[in-house]
Amino acid sequence: MSQPSDVTALASAPAYNTRSHGEGPSTSASSATGALVARMETILETVAHALSEGRELRLGLMARRGRPGRGGGGFRMQEVRFPGRSFPESQKFARLLLIIQLSHDALVSGTVLTKRHIYYQHQELFERQRVVDELVDDLAATLAVQRDDLNIVRQPPKPKAP
Repeated sequence: MSQPSDVTALASAPAYNTRSHGEGPSTSASSATGALVARMETILETVAHALSEGRELRLGLMARRGRPGRGGGGFRMQEVRFPGRSFPESQKFARLLLIIQLSHDALVSGTVLTKRHIYYQHQELFERQRVVDELVDDLAATLAVQRDDLNIVRQPPKPKAP
């Protein structure tokens, strides 16, 4: 049996809110985005290192308890493993890593992704749009940021009027 990995739970590092609070681009927003990118890079590097050593991977994720507005909507910490105890758990781990990687790339390049775009580019992995929606929101809650701080939005930004 493989030794558990040292992958730190996503929520264990300090939270960074990348919002500039309506002040436009600011140094604090840039440094907060840089800190968020650094957190993601640490997670991805740790996962790659653990994989190269053949260790089990574990990530902490704030997962939603039921649907909002139906007596649910709260979050609880959930451990997601790879290889998982079941195929769905391993699949969730793979989905989560892909979303972290896509968000990282979007933050670094300054692009904005939509949840719909993520789904249509990876339909075989996600199977349903709702899976992307929930994992993106859970990742944002885990990292204690807003979804758009991940450069992932529900709808594309509206073009600015000339």
